Amino acid sequence: MSKRSEETPLVVGTYVTNDNAEMVAVTGVPIYADAQCGTRFVNQGYRDLWAAALWVAAFAAVSLRAVYGFAQGQITVEERKSEGGVSGSDLVAYTAVSGLITLLGNVLAMGVMHVAPAAYITMSNVIVILLNFAVGVLCFTKLNSTYGGIVFVLVGLIHLWWFYLAQRRIPLAALLLRWSTEIAFKYSATLYVSMYSVLLNYLNAFVTIATILTFVTYSSDKGITLNGTNSYLALIGVLLVFYWTNQVIMNVVHVTISGVGATVYFMNAHMPSNPTWHSFRRAMTTSFGSICFGSLVVAILQLLHALCRAAASNRRSFIAVCALCLVSCLERLVQFFNKYAFTYVAIYGDNFIEAAKKAWNLITTATCATIFNDNLIYSAIYVTILFWTVATGAIVYVIYRNVAVAVSCAIWAFVISVVVLRVVYVSVITMFVCVAEEPDALRETNPTLHGEIMAAISAANSSSV
Repeated sequence: MSKRSEETPLVVGTYVTNDNAEMVAVTGVPIYADAQCGTRFVNQGYRDLWAAALWVAAFAAVSLRAVYGFAQGQITVEERKSEGGVSGSDLVAYTAVSGLITLLGNVLAMGVMHVAPAAYITMSNVIVILLNFAVGVLCFTKLNSTYGGIVFVLVGLIHLWWFYLAQRRIPLAALLLRWSTEIAFKYSATLYVSMYSVLLNYLNAFVTIATILTFVTYSSDKGITLNGTNSYLALIGVLLVFYWTNQVIMNVVHVTISGVGATVYFMNAHMPSNPTWHSFRRAMTTSFGSICFGSLVVAILQLLHALCRAAASNRRSFIAVCALCLVSCLERLVQFFNKYAFTYVAIYGDNFIEAAKKAWNLITTATCATIFNDNLIYSAIYVTILFWTVATGAIVYVIYRNVAVAVSCAIWAFVISVVVLRVVYVSVITMFVCVAEEPDALRETNPTLHGEIMAAISAANSSSV
């Protein structure tokens, strides 16, 4: 990877630099008023304001419908006694303990990532390969599923081949992982932002369920039925708003973390005060429209995915299954693409279209580097989440001997692991984008790391892959 001359102009100082090194003034206000070199992070007015207004209107409409349902008595909440002899206080206590265990475990894992990032990446990918082979053998021997066994063994072989090709790219991924864990430890406020997003997602789910209940009728003989065709269309709209809001919440967190990571990259020697707050404020104001725009694209695909899945499960037709596969693949590609687009939003304050163009240019000109780096890091994150989810559930089951409590604690452990490690994963993406766009900037802020990264890039580029 190197600085790409064909790249569209990037904000540098209070100017935009084009390919001919001509300086064009940028109108805007730096988000860091107390820093001398914070002009890379320039607010150039509210971007994609229409998308923000549309999301606010949509979520307000859904929320008002839920409030109306409560007011009209369409939604009732019944108190039910806990089953299986588990009291509410016991469940809360075990959930709290399991949450603390998971949090400390993930912090420990981050410490290992920081001390031995290359070994951690290697170990994680080996575990993924072995898990695929193990599940494949299980399908052959215990589950009597030849097709499933072939699929898992094939996936394991593909991952093994891919990991062999990725060997020369591990040093760069390890450096980015080490630096990202350092950022997570040093700027722990990013972790708090990620944690608060869980509460907002629960609120979004509650509002969605409450609104859906206003469109359905329950009877003992017919079960749950929709109240006419209009209710079906309204239900689709409510689901779209649910997916959209979920994406908005997650991407606000992404832009906040990316802003902090990029600030460290460009301004490490002159760090401003409260970078997390400044990045969060920018995400919730001038960049919020861009976040809503990009989130809407994914939300539409998620809605189509849900509809195709329902059609495939009900009709089991070849066309429905193909449609489900197509939409699922497209959704994953757009989500992968959006991670990098929102990083540009965080760094340069671009609107979503501009950020998407830059992300596309990055991915198409550094395809192998982007894919290899992302998958190497993702495997490390995935294995860590899987380990602490299973370990926490197993520990709680051994102590309490109750499957329901163990499953509940495992789910809670999964949520906490995702929340904690998201800070590391997003920081790695941010560091990768910064290195790809402006590698020379790191020479001024962290010369030692710059030399290590340039050496790792040279080693990676010497490979034929």
